Amino acid sequence: MRRTLGWVALVLGFSLIALAPLQRFYVAEQLIGVPKNTYQKSTLEAPGASYFDTETGQMRTGATLVATNTTAGNAKASTGDTTVLDSFTVLEDLSIGKKVEVQSHKAALNRKTSQLTNCCGAGIGSEAGFDSSVRQSGLGISWPIGDVEQKTYQFFDTTTKRTWPMNFEGKEKIQGLDTYKFVMHVGPTPIAKIDSFSGRLLGLDAEQNYAVDRVYEANVSIWVDPRTGAPVNREQQVTTTLRTSDSTGSMTAASFHLKMTADSQKALVKKADESARLISTLKTITPLASLLIGVALLAAGIVLVRRSRTETSAAQA
Repeated sequence: MRRTLGWVALVLGFSLIALAPLQRFYVAEQLIGVPKNTYQKSTLEAPGASYFDTETGQMRTGATLVATNTTAGNAKASTGDTTVLDSFTVLEDLSIGKKVEVQSHKAALNRKTSQLTNCCGAGIGSEAGFDSSVRQSGLGISWPIGDVEQKTYQFFDTTTKRTWPMNFEGKEKIQGLDTYKFVMHVGPTPIAKIDSFSGRLLGLDAEQNYAVDRVYEANVSIWVDPRTGAPVNREQQVTTTLRTSDSTGSMTAASFHLKMTADSQKALVKKADESARLISTLKTITPLASLLIGVALLAAGIVLVRRSRTETSAAQA
């Protein structure tokens, strides 16, 4: 019986030792990726904001704008190597119950690198409709999982529908978590045309209307957990200008600075910690446990087999 147990322990020990590198370098790499069941909600606030109210034809100043973003995984549209995320952002002036802007983003990400791809119905939506012809590239929602570098990334901006350099700016703590801070400047970019706009508001002939471009500019700061690639904080300073094609007339149509609330930061940090523990389990704890248990079983098996042989030899003598 002791001999049998010894051989069983030897076989199990060898198997667990052999499985350890497989668990670390294959199983873990297969399992770790942008989750297809992702769900998170965050809120950003901009006190002292100003924007042009199209309904009243006047500027509103001193307003508090609130941007609520909800991002959820789309398991049906996702594939083996691609995670599809549906992201919705609503910008509101809560003091008067007015929606200022609504935007949606269907993003298809490579599960490993978080790079955007153009498949699975990806596109950008607004009040004007959904545009699936937009070509998305670079990063867009998350950073490479467990492989965030201190460098410049190309980041996709959903408003201008193109990528911009997102530069590493240093390390900062967010709610006690060590993060990498990245900053992106979106240069003045025409994003829409308005065929007829009041010359009086543009500083031109008050009796005439003029065609204008809506020009968007922003500074975006994102703080990322380097362990998981998950953003845990965001700020966005936005300026929108209406200007004629020859720039003789213009007006500031919006100016505000959105900052994520402390509660949203805490929720994202908590989720990042949970993901980091899971990654650590898959990459380190499980393979190490397999190795240590395998070594222990191997040692126990050797001892049992030797004792069995010694007892057999003694009995025969």
